[in-house]
Amino acid sequence: MAQLRNEIYDKNGLVEVVFIEVEGPTQEELIAQKESQLLALYEELKSLKGE
Repeated sequence: MAQLRNEIYDKNGLVEVVFIEVEGPTQEELIAQKESQLLALYEELKSLKGE
């Protein structure tokens, strides 16, 4: 799970740092997304080359 860091300041400087946990894509989802992008790019290259 990823965390976002939120720094809270006032006129004197840093007051508080808050970490917020956020749901992100799983490793498998990221791999599937990158594979899809790579295949699309490969097909685009083939069409540009006239293959």
